[in-house]
Amino acid sequence: MKTLLLISFFFLLTTDWFQFTPKSGDYTFEINNRALYRRQELKGGYAEIFTVSNEKSDSIVEYIISVSKLKQDKKMSLADLSTGEYKKNYLSSCNCEVTSEKTVQYKNFKGIVYNVRMKKKNGYMAGESIHITKDNSLYNIGFLTPENLLPKFKSEFDHSINTMQLFK
Repeated sequence: MKTLLLISFFFLLTTDWFQFTPKSGDYTFEINNRALYRRQELKGGYAEIFTVSNEKSDSIVEYIISVSKLKQDKKMSLADLSTGEYKKNYLSSCNCEVTSEKTVQYKNFKGIVYNVRMKKKNGYMAGESIHITKDNSLYNIGFLTPENLLPKFKSEFDHSINTMQLFK
């Protein structure tokens, strides 16, 4: 366990970070400077996807972070996200299994966290799906990596999520 912590700490120290704020100004956070960015408009919101590839080959994806925001008709609370109905709706759209769930206090907000796993043709992807409310908006921050790389890149995601600030 100590070896894993030392390796994770080493990767954090050697990662070059970039402060990202979208044009909307909705949020800001630090992300690995190798991240490629794309935005997709959705009905009632958007999804922004950050793909971090291997330093030696852009064709090898190390992990993906996605940030989506959807406007809601009414103000939602964390309690609304803790219901079985919300989880059922999430599962119907994520094509994944939720292996555990918990409420987590991050540096700048609190969210419902689903640990997720999904089958891909070359094995499994694993990560987290974090659900947050801010006024009449629902944010979902996703993190996925090949399951065998989860211990290696989880600390980078933890760094990013703990630098995130939601403004709108």
